Amino acid sequence: MTRDDIQQKCDFLVRHYASDFSTGELVSECLHFKEYLTVTKTSDSSVYLLYQQVVDNKLDAIFPNLHIAFRIFLTLMVTNCSAERSFSKLKRIKNDMRNSMTQKRLNSFSLLNIEHEVMEKVDMNTLIDDFAKLKSCRKMI
Repeated sequence: MTRDDIQQKCDFLVRHYASDFSTGELVSECLHFKEYLTVTKTSDSSVYLLYQQVVDNKLDAIFPNLHIAFRIFLTLMVTNCSAERSFSKLKRIKNDMRNSMTQKRLNSFSLLNIEHEVMEKVDMNTLIDDFAKLKSCRKMI
């Protein structure tokens, strides 16, 4: 990338994450990091490998804004995958259960299915006992 390309991309990033960066420092760090990669003859094109190199060589003190940019970029991908997975689960549930459930119950069932790892940790016997006590108290009143 040329200096102008780096300037343009950094400006775009600073506009969206203004509280995390300042334009001049980020551009400067990117240019210095580009030179560092040239000197060390690093040909890694993966963002994760570049981030790992910054962390392993303890360069995060030298390139703090670049370190933040790497972390933002690497966490954005996880967020997108999670949302995509939940939509595919919802589609599968809706196809199977659409005719036999109300919308509220379908939404609750979808949430339970998407967060199945949390549900596996819940003690169902305690939950059933608590529910039964709640319902029996209501009838007595």
